[in-house]
Amino acid sequence: MEKEVVNDFLNALQNDFVIYTEITGQSAISGKQKRIDAVIVSKEYPNFKFGIEFKRLDLGAFNNYTAWLKQSLVYTQCHFNLFGKLPILMAPSINYGNKENQFFLSRIFGEFGIGEISKEYYKVFDEHVYKIKMKDTVLWSSRSGYNKAYLKSDFTVKLDL
Repeated sequence: MEKEVVNDFLNALQNDFVIYTEITGQSAISGKQKRIDAVIVSKEYPNFKFGIEFKRLDLGAFNNYTAWLKQSLVYTQCHFNLFGKLPILMAPSINYGNKENQFFLSRIFGEFGIGEISKEYYKVFDEHVYKIKMKDTVLWSSRSGYNKAYLKSDFTVKLDL
């Protein structure tokens, strides 16, 4: 199932981003080697680069969900080969199955350099729209492209804990 999720999201990103998979790096805290599922770099705006950690939609147990959050936080403190430190996107959305706390969770995780890629169905367009969000702000969507207000943003500034 995780492979299907990965392919679905990466296919939606491929027109606007160069995609690198299975990228290794080193934790700045522990010195241990880490591997992230993907790194995406905008074809048009090179400062738009993010690491992505994918998980299955049916994580089930609360401990699995919190372990995913911890893993994403640890990745914000890694130096990934060729890319350095990266903000991390969780895919699917951080808020999968937790709509009550959506705004709150997105804002807190965004403070630590963790965003999300969501897939939302829009009935009016009869299509799924993919969005990259940080702190509940849409930075890119498959329907409307880049949020021009954030083109020069340095998302790595949040990564110095």
